[in-house]
Amino acid sequence: MVVGVAAGALVGFVAHRPMATLDDHRVEITLSLVTAYGAYLLAGELHGSGVIAVVAAGLLIGNYGTHFAMSASSRVALIEFWDVLAF
Repeated sequence: MVVGVAAGALVGFVAHRPMATLDDHRVEITLSLVTAYGAYLLAGELHGSGVIAVVAAGLLIGNYGTHFAMSASSRVALIEFWDVLAF
């Protein structure tokens, strides 16, 4: 579990950096998908929990990244996208 949390936090932080410089909601949505998949792959390579890594990356991007790295319109688009995907 510790490896999964660390991998997710690392990938989430790395993904947060370009999100802070972008203002295109399509690119930020794609980056969020790549973040989830990348966290899962990294944790798997390190023999950690991929699911925990995705949760950790999602929490970091969802709670920290959306408030400090995204514009309001990008935030709304990202939340709506993940709501539809979850449905």
